[in-house]
Amino acid sequence: MDAFNWSKAEKKIAKEAFDIAYQRESKALIKEIREYKLEQPEDIWSLSEMLQEREKEINNIYDYRYSQLTIVFGILIKRGFLSIDELNGLSDDKLEQIQKIMNL
Repeated sequence: MDAFNWSKAEKKIAKEAFDIAYQRESKALIKEIREYKLEQPEDIWSLSEMLQEREKEINNIYDYRYSQLTIVFGILIKRGFLSIDELNGLSDDKLEQIQKIMNL
């Protein structure tokens, strides 16, 4: 879907934004785990199931292929782990594509 060419500067911006979003999402997950109520033995398996689901979700979203990054960034902005301002320096066509994904 993405046939964009990425300049060296854009690659640096993309990598930093990707890493920032991943760190934010990881911290949010850690917070969620800390708040998880483990009161009954079955709560352990509930937590395990939640973590497995989140792992799949995160692995599906965080795809650092340049052909996928505009989609990834649109999703991450929509989910609140990144802001469009953190992508300043990307070309207008990339930002436009990201905006389209955000608005889906």
